Amino acid sequence: MRLQFRTTMPAVLKVFLLAACLLGSKPAFAQTDIEYRGHVQSDLRASIPGNDKPSDSPEYAFGRTDNLAQFVASFTWGSVQAVADMALVFSGRSEVQGMEDLQSRPKVDPYYLESDSLYVEVSDVVVEGIDIRLGRQIIKWGTADMFNPTSVLNGYDLEDPLDFGRQVANEMVVVNISPDWMVEGDEAPIFAEPTLMLVAIPKFRSGLIPDSALLVFSEPSQFGRFVRSPLINNLIDVQEKFLEKGGAVVYDVNVKEPEALLENTQLGGRLSFTLLGLDLGVMAYKGYDHNTQPGRDFVTDDGLFGLFDDFEDTLRNDIEGLMKLLDLPGIVGPGITIATEITLVYPEVRVVGADLSTSIDMLGGLGLWAEFAMTYHDGVNMDLIIGDVMESEEVQVRPGKFWKLTAGMDYTITKWWYLNVQYLHGFIDEFGSEFLSDYIVAGSDFKTFDEQVLLRLFGIIQVQDESFIVFPQLAFKFWQNTELVAGALLHGGDKDSKFGNRTAGANTIFVKGLYAF
Repeated sequence: MRLQFRTTMPAVLKVFLLAACLLGSKPAFAQTDIEYRGHVQSDLRASIPGNDKPSDSPEYAFGRTDNLAQFVASFTWGSVQAVADMALVFSGRSEVQGMEDLQSRPKVDPYYLESDSLYVEVSDVVVEGIDIRLGRQIIKWGTADMFNPTSVLNGYDLEDPLDFGRQVANEMVVVNISPDWMVEGDEAPIFAEPTLMLVAIPKFRSGLIPDSALLVFSEPSQFGRFVRSPLINNLIDVQEKFLEKGGAVVYDVNVKEPEALLENTQLGGRLSFTLLGLDLGVMAYKGYDHNTQPGRDFVTDDGLFGLFDDFEDTLRNDIEGLMKLLDLPGIVGPGITIATEITLVYPEVRVVGADLSTSIDMLGGLGLWAEFAMTYHDGVNMDLIIGDVMESEEVQVRPGKFWKLTAGMDYTITKWWYLNVQYLHGFIDEFGSEFLSDYIVAGSDFKTFDEQVLLRLFGIIQVQDESFIVFPQLAFKFWQNTELVAGALLHGGDKDSKFGNRTAGANTIFVKGLYAF
């Protein structure tokens, strides 16, 4: 998403009042150009049965009731441009916990600001064709549709499952070099439009996760999907036995982001050009992956581990014997707890990749694209401290490399029927060569009533476990600048599959209304 930060309502009103004054007033300089756009949106959702969820979750429940107003303004003075993107969001979620919260409007009716762009760009610096952009921005690389393995500068905003593909803005220094070079051909240029983009990102910014991701740490069976340590997997069996016998298991999760040091500056570059009718690009990046991995696991207890002699060997080599000990009377019961403190880290990576896209006119404008990225990474080790009797280091991800690929096509069959199909190797949240899967993404748009009614059906299937997501939508555009949308996001598959497990999110139905200006 977007940076989220709390503020007082007067400050929020001042921001939007200032924007309205700027947009409605006469520019101070005759050469100043001001362009703006925006929209108002209402979003209502509810969860429905049909997929795995915690036993204490209601079958039907309202989720989001968001209302958003967004303004994007662009100010241009000659070769200088400033862009400001600001959105006010009322989340609709009450944050009332105690009686004193009933005195606070931000608790009763929470709101926050979002910004995807806030930067200044200077064109033709020193010489023509060199542009510099400073500030908050999203840089999207690659040519594939939504699934871009080479687009690694910004973390993904997965907080809203219905807004898939969105990324988190970050503060950057971007230099674009676009020389006016061309090699002419008989009918079309052989080589044209070269552009070199160089990017420096001083401070790493994490991606955002959905509410359902927190369920990874809700119970041992879900935690086992996230860690890849044989010792921890044994401990998970012990934790599940604890729950059966009336004990308690709790998780305390911390996140360690890369420090804001000069040596941790993220660097990237991309060269793009057209060659013989192909749009081509090559890229490189040195920085951090935006997917977290467990880097430290500290397991404590309430006196349990002291009951066993030679606990380390028992846990490592004789899990069945330990489980039998747990069945003895008085060993486990109310008041005995296993507490696990977990620290998540971001692996350091080096990424190189390439992409291409083209349109084949002789096939009616058939669009083709492919995008490939190779990631080189250090190993991710997990330091384990279990009680007072054992310390260990387990490999979470081995040092090495892995590749991700997106290849697809789209085609407008008729003016009312559009088709899009892609193959993916490696989903956006997958990391490590041993843990990548394959996916088919397909969708279609059907338009009728002079394109005022749109039926959209998209879906994803995981090839290995056959779990899937289906995303149908029906949009009505009978009114100028206005759109009403009804739809659903539905999951299918076994409860331990990619899209069938509860961390993938609930089945959801939704209604949206939007007015753009």
